Amino acid sequence: MDNLFNSEKLFTALHIAESLAHGVARTSGRGVPPSIIQREEKNRDRAEKLRGTTMAAKLHNSDVCPNLFAVSVYDTKPVHILSTAAHCVEWIVKEKKVWSDQLKKKALMKYLRLNVIDDYNNNMNSTDIADQLRGSYRPDRWMRQRKWWWAFFIWAIGVAGVNAYKIYEVMYDEEEAKKTPGLPPRWTHARFLEELVYDFIFPGRSKNTVRIDAESVSNSATEEASIRSFSVLGQQDSNGEDNEGVYDLTSSIGREEYLRAVPTVRITRRSLEGGQFRHRLDGTRHNWIPAKTTDHCQWCYYHLMNVVSGEDRRHFTASLRQNRSRVQRCLVCHVNLCPQCENSFHGSDLSARDGVVG
Repeated sequence: MDNLFNSEKLFTALHIAESLAHGVARTSGRGVPPSIIQREEKNRDRAEKLRGTTMAAKLHNSDVCPNLFAVSVYDTKPVHILSTAAHCVEWIVKEKKVWSDQLKKKALMKYLRLNVIDDYNNNMNSTDIADQLRGSYRPDRWMRQRKWWWAFFIWAIGVAGVNAYKIYEVMYDEEEAKKTPGLPPRWTHARFLEELVYDFIFPGRSKNTVRIDAESVSNSATEEASIRSFSVLGQQDSNGEDNEGVYDLTSSIGREEYLRAVPTVRITRRSLEGGQFRHRLDGTRHNWIPAKTTDHCQWCYYHLMNVVSGEDRRHFTASLRQNRSRVQRCLVCHVNLCPQCENSFHGSDLSARDGVVG
């Protein structure tokens, strides 16, 4: 393990759980004995003389965590290691290829390395890869946490996301080996996490589907011929249930297809009092897309025809310039609304400050 959480208490808990642990540790408050702690030497010449200095201690007479090794070695700077997996501390002979000026080619060179350092270097690879994947798309990169438990919580979410992605890769390889027909292109790490986030945000009202163009896949194995499509709540059928349609709302063609296929729901007293707009006041933020340039705001028109009367109608009509300006289609209610009416139609009272800011 890396040095972020390593301590005598953690290694003791792992030992009780019948797990061995090995990794570098920080020196402050982590259980490293003061007798083996080496301080970093700022002077370069004195630091070079200290290089290779090794100290070790072993925890005796402990029932809960026997055989805990604490080792320090001065490399370019001091390195401190805690281990319940090491049985001894010794120098071992290693070999590596280096360039030889005399032979004018690479030759094997022997050197010494501490066995606990060698174990750490050779067995940290998978942990480093997991930590690298977690850090690639971590949600707290720009956040500074004042509460320690929040950092643990975000870290746990990141680890769970990485584990899920690795499981997905294994399952995909199995399906690929079985030559499963219609297998969609493999998702990248970023794409997998993006789809995971959409599933969390829209668990019941969103579907992420992949459509495969068989001809494109056969022409190029690396070309991804899939598109993300979001389902939107369709109009209700005779039983009062929502019919869901899937449209690629990330492209202009998909939005035009949706606007052609799904007609607007007419706002009337009967529709407002009935069940056609049962999602209107659900308190959630509804997604929207730009409506057609010829569409007008239906809520403005409803007020003009049913609420405003007499002399006020003439003034109200004169103030409806926004009626056709930046009109948007609500993907849940299927009505066209101008920006000024979007909040009032969905029941948001902007004058109630506590409700607006939560």
